[in-house]
Amino acid sequence: MTRDSAQQDAGGSSPFAARTDDLIMMAGYGLGLFQIENDLAVQPAVAVAAGVAAPDHLWGETQHAG
Repeated sequence: MTRDSAQQDAGGSSPFAARTDDLIMMAGYGLGLFQIENDLAVQPAVAVAAGVAAPDHLWGETQHAG
C-alpha cells in the first residue's frame, strides 16, 4: 500500500529498504513526499517525519504525514 519496500529478517523485524515511488499525484499536480517530510523534520518539536499517499475519490491521491 505504501509503495515502500522492506524484507522481514530472521528476528521478525522489517527494516525499511527503499521507497519505490516518492511522488503523489494530487489533482494533477505532482507532490514529492521527500519535500513534505523535510519541511516537517526541521520543526523543533518533530523528531521523525514520514509522508504517505492515500487514495482519494476527488483528488486522486492526498498526502498524509506523521
